[in-house]
Amino acid sequence: MLVTQNNNFTSWNSSFSKQEQGNSNEAFKLEFPAEIEIQSDIKTTKKLSGIEYLEFPSSNIEINSAVNSALSQTTAVSQTTATTATAYGYGVDSKGFMGADFNKAAGLPAEFKIHKSTLDEFVEVSHKNTAWNATLHKNFIAAQQGKITEPSYYKNIDVAANFGAYYAQFESVVRTSQSTFSTSDLADLPKGFSTKESAFSANNVSLGAVSNVYKNNDELNKINDLNESLPAGVSGVYIQRLDFSPKTSDMGADGFTFNPDMSVYERDDGLYSREAVFVSFLKSINATAKSVGDTEFFNPNFGSSSGGGGIDLSGAFGSLADIKTALENLLKNSIIWTGKNVDELAQSIFEKAKILEQTKV
Repeated sequence: MLVTQNNNFTSWNSSFSKQEQGNSNEAFKLEFPAEIEIQSDIKTTKKLSGIEYLEFPSSNIEINSAVNSALSQTTAVSQTTATTATAYGYGVDSKGFMGADFNKAAGLPAEFKIHKSTLDEFVEVSHKNTAWNATLHKNFIAAQQGKITEPSYYKNIDVAANFGAYYAQFESVVRTSQSTFSTSDLADLPKGFSTKESAFSANNVSLGAVSNVYKNNDELNKINDLNESLPAGVSGVYIQRLDFSPKTSDMGADGFTFNPDMSVYERDDGLYSREAVFVSFLKSINATAKSVGDTEFFNPNFGSSSGGGGIDLSGAFGSLADIKTALENLLKNSIIWTGKNVDELAQSIFEKAKILEQTKV
């Protein structure tokens, strides 16, 4: 009986014609491809003219055992010799999802599945946004028309470090470990969050730590209204709205907005995977590459973050009187607001401080 392998198929040419002979002392030979390593406790191997042979008694049971063993080893050889695609220096499986080496580098859960197309979109939009920002500084009209006349600021984007940093931010916001989400689960997720650094513009390369999470629209709208009514000098936080609804996830976008293919994360059971929710989070904040890991910029001074400054609303003030004093000091430093007197401004700041205290993480 001859075993041959061609194009991952194994064929068996048998000369056996009399099974009724049963067990005998007659020996038969199986021929295997040279690259297959045969391991067996009941068979002996010998090499003849560069071809491995198995020699064993003609028992049907032992023949079947040898055949099954050879088939499993042939499959193993085929799997180990298959070429694995790579992207950004990491492995990619046959369905286009990043491999375990990417997850390890990014600090993502081992079973997490991020599609390569999501990384491609992230990198492309990051380059476009910084190129648009560079154009804005030199040619305002061209930038407003969506025309890019300047190159990207990025010399290198460390996608693993960026996705790891964004995932840590995502976990700080959603604060649940569930792996799948129903439509009602999505509706119950937070409606927004804020950081103490503005990390949502293309020219800010820091990724601000989450300082506050807003569970419902009432909290979000109130803090947003107060934030807009006060100058940056007393804001102290930068607010980002979130929308995890399926409708938002499926919406299109222009070339400057992070708009990944969400179909690669679809499930047959109608639920939404954790990966899909994470990518929706990235889409909601229009994520771009930040200065983490080995990310490099052609201009090392690009995007230096400026803190909120002004009045700190992290709980340092114990009363309205404290806020009034700080506000008067700001006014003396030529920070002038119109439409409100000191008492009104102090009251707004006090209300904002209370909300931030209630929603802080």
